[in-house]
Amino acid sequence: MRLVVWPSMTQVIVLSVQSVMQGRINQYKAWMIRAYSLGHGAGSQVLIMLPMTLIASAPTFFFRDVLITSA
Repeated sequence: MRLVVWPSMTQVIVLSVQSVMQGRINQYKAWMIRAYSLGHGAGSQVLIMLPMTLIASAPTFFFRDVLITSA
């Protein structure tokens, strides 16, 4: 999932900068909302992974990937 989100986040930020440079502020705002949403999803990984790690120790690779995707 991180290999999907990282290029998406980069593209969204590039498009938002292009929009503001061209004076399209409404489009800039829309792109920044998308960037915030992607960042918020990455931040929620801690809220999901931390309790599970504390309860079940280190998760397996498959279980970790399921937790990251659910975040």
